[in-house]
Amino acid sequence: MTTTANAAKIAASNGVKGTGITLTAAQFNVLDTKLDANVTVTVNAAGASFADLENLSTNISKVASITGLSLALGTNVKSAGTDAENNTITENLLNKAVGASVNAAGATATELSSLFTHIGNVSSLSNSEFVISASQFVTLQSTLPTGSIIDATGATAAQLSLIAADIAGSSTKVGSIINLTLSLGSQSSSEANSLLSKAAVTNGVKMTP
Repeated sequence: MTTTANAAKIAASNGVKGTGITLTAAQFNVLDTKLDANVTVTVNAAGASFADLENLSTNISKVASITGLSLALGTNVKSAGTDAENNTITENLLNKAVGASVNAAGATATELSSLFTHIGNVSSLSNSEFVISASQFVTLQSTLPTGSIIDATGATAAQLSLIAADIAGSSTKVGSIINLTLSLGSQSSSEANSLLSKAAVTNGVKMTP
């Protein structure tokens, strides 16, 4: 598409009209302000720079779908951005993605929530053996995939009760629990049994009165 080479000659706001428009992320970065208000486009994000991905997120309302998207969660898409800013970019891009490729290593809890919510938009997922804290389990419980690993370091009795209830309810979200410390005075016998059924033997379990 040669239109981008002459972008300065195109009227702002409504200079680009039509249907079935597909742009690269770099082309979208040039033409986003030229799109008619009623136009949404498909963006091929293969090889997109961080700046192009940030721009895509900022103007996501003009995007119908994103193909060729590759994301490494936990990476600063926005240069020197905060976790909140990067989490927003991840959410916006995954929401419009088709067949995205995602590396989940280093993902924040919010990014994991976005990933689990839009998992149907992901075709390739690496580093997907998620290790989450007990507090993250409470936040992400409704969207967790099966087989998640729970690191129970510092878990409260209330958090362990919620995890135990999930296991007892025949959920497959909890694959195993590491670093489990059980206080028999705080957990019921049924809760203790549920937690122990998922405890990783290699890490051992600490028992307190």
